[in-house]
Amino acid sequence: MKKNTLFILIVLAGAAILVSSCKKEVSSTTGWNYNDPNFGGFQNHP
Repeated sequence: MKKNTLFILIVLAGAAILVSSCKKEVSSTTGWNYNDPNFGGFQNHP
């Protein structure tokens, strides 16, 4: 039973990390968030 609980917690933690990492787009050069007024409001052009 403990192994199943541990496995479920690991899977949920991994899913939470994946979901939280997809929220913001950041510049690969500067690491700044796009469209963030605190960093000048830089926009991402495809």
